[in-house]
Amino acid sequence: MIPHAVINSIEQVCHLAALKGKLMMTTAPDGRTIHMQPLATEMNGELTELSFTPKCGDHIRSTLSDAGYSAAILEELSAAGIISCGRRAVHQITSGLGSASQ
Repeated sequence: MIPHAVINSIEQVCHLAALKGKLMMTTAPDGRTIHMQPLATEMNGELTELSFTPKCGDHIRSTLSDAGYSAAILEELSAAGIISCGRRAVHQITSGLGSASQ
């Protein structure tokens, strides 16, 4: 006898009893729910929803502030186009625009 198993579609896999309540999901910025694979290991009180990945630059102000950059320096960097808050890629900080803790 040759071993065999049913080949399920992705939709069918999502409804398998063995995976019920274990599939991960996230909500995209446009409101769509995105279903993902289950965690690699099972844990009690398992997490099933993850926050959506932030865009490049979404946390730049808080990160640089935590690193000691003042609000004035952050404004200068933003005005010069060196940092952007989630709308564009973050550019490298050049040494000519102030230093930490100013």
